[in-house]
Amino acid sequence: MVNLEGDSTVSRAADRIARELSSEHPDNREALRSMTEVLDYIRFNRLMCNLHGDLEPGFPTDGCYACEGNFTGKDFDKLKVLVGS
Repeated sequence: MVNLEGDSTVSRAADRIARELSSEHPDNREALRSMTEVLDYIRFNRLMCNLHGDLEPGFPTDGCYACEGNFTGKDFDKLKVLVGS
């Protein structure tokens, strides 16, 4: 089981996205943009590798680059603004 609430950036971003979506006039496009940014952060920081190893025990998650894609060196400025970092 993965607990993404343990990462303060993911936790704060999820809270902000939830507030946006539950507001009286939610900005769905902004929420979607924020969710995409958080998912990029999760993949870039390999926060799902333990779950992947649990689901597919024979797969060598050490040295795996499947989640890197074009994220190498991404600075996550928009996410920092979202969570107030």
